[in-house]
Amino acid sequence: MNLKHMREYVANILDYNPNVQQYKDEVNDILNQVYVTHFSERPWEYAQREYDIEIYKDRDFTGQTWNRGIIVNPQPSGLANAIYGPNMILEPLESKGALVANKEYNLLARFDVSSNAYSIIHDPVLQLDQHPISQAVITNTTTGEDINFKMKHRHIVLPPDCLEILSIGLRGRQSGFRQPFFNIAKYEDEKFGLDLDQTGIPTNWLETAPQSLPQPRIKPKLVAGSGTNQTQVAGDYQIAYTFVLTSGTNRSVVEIESAPIFGDVQTFAAGVVLDATDLEVTETYASQIPTVVFRELRKHIYIKTPETNHFVRVTDSVTISPDQADSTVVFSNGIPFAEPLIFENRPKLSEGEGVFKTCRLYPRQDDDYTLKLRYHFRPKFLRDDNDSPTMPSDAHLYLCYAAIAEIFFKHSNITQGRLYEQKARKELLKIENKYLTQKDKAYIKGGYRASPSYYGRPFVRITRVP
Repeated sequence: MNLKHMREYVANILDYNPNVQQYKDEVNDILNQVYVTHFSERPWEYAQREYDIEIYKDRDFTGQTWNRGIIVNPQPSGLANAIYGPNMILEPLESKGALVANKEYNLLARFDVSSNAYSIIHDPVLQLDQHPISQAVITNTTTGEDINFKMKHRHIVLPPDCLEILSIGLRGRQSGFRQPFFNIAKYEDEKFGLDLDQTGIPTNWLETAPQSLPQPRIKPKLVAGSGTNQTQVAGDYQIAYTFVLTSGTNRSVVEIESAPIFGDVQTFAAGVVLDATDLEVTETYASQIPTVVFRELRKHIYIKTPETNHFVRVTDSVTISPDQADSTVVFSNGIPFAEPLIFENRPKLSEGEGVFKTCRLYPRQDDDYTLKLRYHFRPKFLRDDNDSPTMPSDAHLYLCYAAIAEIFFKHSNITQGRLYEQKARKELLKIENKYLTQKDKAYIKGGYRASPSYYGRPFVRITRVP
């Protein structure tokens, strides 16, 4: 069932279906809360995704000291460019300026001017939430000195819809290398004192602190422009935008994106060219550095049109630069509403509120690898009437029953609420029996070893959780 059919089923049971948009939105919200909560409770077979993530070995660079860190000229290229960016670890190989040899620093931001790649370096001893950023970043006493340093891809950023890691490993096809990674807890890592600089083929992974970006503060606005792309239908439009930490690196790793800020709903006629204004300026020009520190926050713009309730990214091919704001027309020809299937083919606004899980490997990778990640994911909300849950059709009835129970409870009809709560539990039990595992899975009770080579391998104890 799609969202419209589920809402009509709920209305049929309640025998109440007013043609009021506010009430429809409330029912949609309840269905979505049941839907997302259900996905988050267990790693159902249909709540798992696979994702390929590229990880990189350590690489050495040569640059020069400058007021806020290190400058590389010319900019790195190829795979070297992929790891030279925010959220990576920088280790000077020699002491120069305020940089100490063999000490690890966080690369806070990178910005490119002409052929120069500037890096702003954060001293991890000074926490950003306890000190002004101008104090927490490196201020070199001498500039223009040659310096050799190493970049490390230690912290791996996971997809924005990742709730929990289920497995990570190397699954090289054909003659490629294959290796499963096993999870270790943080206290085990600390207890055993695992060497943070040991490199090799990884055998373990552990989760590290989540990462996020500050949310924009200035509300955006849509204005009529003078380009050639025009709105297709009349009605309500709304804009939103986020910050992203990209700096011309074209990295193939997962990029961190902030939570969005939404503009007000605005009404436009058909045949109007729209531009985005009032975007927050995050650029501080090179002439003002080092008196001001910035993070080179670029922007993604999302639009909601009368044809959809989803916010759809309209800047997937061009990331808006940090200095584009209310005085700058973002799109030379306006927002491209006329592109075929634009709102089906472009990314939708993430609902993870800008928080990204991260992990690291032990030992750290000694080569460039492509990881195979399987994870428990958070689904996107059902916003349009034709949206369907990302779950088998025989599990949709549970969403309806659980939503009906919530509505009955909301209206103080405890008897009917409990009745449909019981119905929802019965449907949930069917889902647990069918979609927590697979029927054709072979189980072996008790201890069993086919040969001595199996000793020492980890085994999972199967339990039934009520």
